[in-house]
Amino acid sequence: MLGVRCVTAAIVDPAGRVRGALSVAGPVYRLTMARLELLGPEIAEAARRVGL
Repeated sequence: MLGVRCVTAAIVDPAGRVRGALSVAGPVYRLTMARLELLGPEIAEAARRVGL
């Protein structure tokens, strides 16, 4: 969608199956590329913890 950015990470169970995803989305003026670079690793770590 025009004017929106998001970052997403898959939730993977211990057997390696994708069970869902976590995502953060917002308008481009709030989710700058610099902000996405900071959020990416945080979302990935949260998805890893959920999948355990």
